[in-house]
Amino acid sequence: MDRWINALANSVIPPESIITHQPLLSVHAPNHVGFCLIYPNHVTLPALLSYPINKIARRAPVLIFTESELQGTVDCYPIECLEMVRTETVRFGSSIRPLIDVEPADLRLEIESNCRRNLILLRQHAWRNPFGLAKILRASMGQLIQTIKYVPSLNHRAMIEPVENADLNLIATILELDTEKLTRLSVLLFKLHNPSMWRQLAEEYLDLVTHVVAKIDSFNVS
Repeated sequence: MDRWINALANSVIPPESIITHQPLLSVHAPNHVGFCLIYPNHVTLPALLSYPINKIARRAPVLIFTESELQGTVDCYPIECLEMVRTETVRFGSSIRPLIDVEPADLRLEIESNCRRNLILLRQHAWRNPFGLAKILRASMGQLIQTIKYVPSLNHRAMIEPVENADLNLIATILELDTEKLTRLSVLLFKLHNPSMWRQLAEEYLDLVTHVVAKIDSFNVS
């Protein structure tokens, strides 16, 4: 892979930055790596269809942006952009951190959107496929924690930074959740192997997600 990165860095139209990062959806697959290539604003897409990019794309997901495109993406996908910064490794050029400027209102909107999507999918699939309930609940909890760990950042724009580990106590306080219940659910969902308990856990977890969605919807962030 390194030789194709070097070839790309020395191509006719080289990117300003080449970073590797862990895509957000691969939270449970830490070895999964994606590439992000940042080009100057004057570069057009046809110019990017180069041989080195093709070789890299066959081995890993590749995101291609101009600087202005990446900056314009932040309001739609603030969590993904923050996670990209958190897990980035600069392979060529400079960090993308200066290009990521997140507004609290945009962050709140994506947190709510992700939690609502989580709730809808949980209601759809948990009852349709009771035999796969454990897998559904575990995936849902992982996505929920990955999303709500940014809730403390909503208090002030200056606090919005990539988050390494979720402070469940702080998150539970802000969302008015029972810390012990949240911790117990998160542990049981990933360690419990008793099928007779899954239906009860599903009901408790569904109540929790419903509460989280309503609470985040009530936040007044500007």
